[in-house]
Amino acid sequence: MGTQRAVMLRGGGIRKEMPAGGAITPGHIITHNASGQYVVHGTAGGDLLVTVALENEIVGRGIDDAYAAGEQVLAIVPQPGSEVNALVGAGAAAIAAGDPLESAGDGTVRKVTTGVVIGYAMEAVDNSAGTSPARIIMEVK
Repeated sequence: MGTQRAVMLRGGGIRKEMPAGGAITPGHIITHNASGQYVVHGTAGGDLLVTVALENEIVGRGIDDAYAAGEQVLAIVPQPGSEVNALVGAGAAAIAAGDPLESAGDGTVRKVTTGVVIGYAMEAVDNSAGTSPARIIMEVK
């Protein structure tokens, strides 16, 4: 599908903002902690309200510009059917278009093993030999 330079590609949702509780890259699957901060979703296969970190276009930052701890994170809770530019972890098993996806427990997504389906791959991505996260277009469940 080519290189996409935004996280939110199609659809809509509710935009939110909260300070970062650690490093967060646009496209990470995030959740909030007890301190009222966004952190990467840390439970592999776990249930969650799908929330995705957006690029901070307000200050001219792109999808590869990570948020540091304490910075305001722009995020979206995408409606079902929306397409987002998510992340697949380094060394993750190959994903085929149409595969169900789950949280990998580090802010990235992976092919479902036994967890909760949060979306579906809109393209094939093989990052099994990758040493850094790769982008994948995910249709939100």
